[in-house]
Order: sequence, then C-alpha cells, then structure tokens
Amino acid sequence: MPVSAKKNIVENYNALLPTLQTQTTNPQAAGIKAKVDDVTLQGSKQAQVKYDIVNAKDGTPLLPNASGVALKVGDNWVVSEQTFCQLIKLSDQNAKCP
Repeated sequence: MPVSAKKNIVENYNALLPTLQTQTTNPQAAGIKAKVDDVTLQGSKQAQVKYDIVNAKDGTPLLPNASGVALKVGDNWVVSEQTFCQLIKLSDQNAKCP
C-alpha cells in the first residue's frame, strides 16, 4: 500500500509521514499484517480494538491478542497515533515516532 493511501487510516498522518515512509522500506513491515478480532466502541469517537499481528504469507500469529485504540476522525476510523507508535517501537525501540 503506498504511503499516501494511509492518510485516511492513521491518526496524525502528517506528523507520522517520515515514520510511514521509513516503514515502506522495512522488509519486516512488509511481511506482516493485522487481523482484527474484536472492536468495542467507547462512545461515538473511540474504540478499543483487539487484534493479532500475523505473517502476511501464511497467517501465523506473530503478536497474538494485541490491543489498541481506533479513533473516528471525520467520517473515517483511524489507528490512533499512540497505537501506531507502540507497534513501531516493538520492531525498533529507537524509531522516531512522535
């Protein structure tokens, strides 16, 4: 997925753009995807999301039973900046993530 396509799925896209661009060249990032297991609304603009990070090729769980936050921004639900940065820090503790 091109970085520009992530504009509507990540909170604070402009601030996270350098990190998103760096991740496009990360082979580890290319080999994973998220599988949402459960979403619990917490009001009309926030949700708790339970998900697994899985191997993109065979679906093997790499980080099962993870949780994070999604926020409603305008008409879109997006991954919160905090959740995005937590995932980035798992693969690189020195990663710049606001």
